Amino acid sequence: MNDKVLTRVDLDAAGCSSPSCSHADHPALFVHGRCHPSAGTRIEYRRDGILRVRCRKCEAPIANILVATFPPS
Repeated sequence: MNDKVLTRVDLDAAGCSSPSCSHADHPALFVHGRCHPSAGTRIEYRRDGILRVRCRKCEAPIANILVATFPPS
């Protein structure tokens, strides 16, 4: 993962980690690490509008997700 901040547009366009999945048969996108897919995640929010998602086992960064802009528009 790089330091890119993902937005709703990015997440809506994202598919599953399975190459053949169209994402059409399930309405949710589950965010997990490729390093330890079953380990769970740690989510951090520091009031800057960005959720930082890390692997629970090795603390590797998984995603930065923009949940709000400040000031609200």
